[in-house]
Amino acid sequence: MPRLLLSLTLGLSLLAVPAVAQESPLSEAAEPAPAPSQPPAGPSALERAYQKEVAFLLSERAALQTRLDAAKRDGEGRVDAARAEVESLQ
Repeated sequence: MPRLLLSLTLGLSLLAVPAVAQESPLSEAAEPAPAPSQPPAGPSALERAYQKEVAFLLSERAALQTRLDAAKRDGEGRVDAARAEVESLQ
């Protein structure tokens, strides 16, 4: 979203430049053009939030996989115990 606003701002400022140049042709020579602003060196806030969310979801996935494996082992143990009980009763 900030990049979109920056693009819109730059686009609008470029539209205004010809009108200013027509009013005063010496204005460009008198004032140097401002340097374009540099993007932040690190990841943006959106990218950091995305990375944080991905890390959280991966840890949740690992925890759920662990719980699923434990539930499967528990279920298999109960089935084996029930089979053994059925055999002993026959």
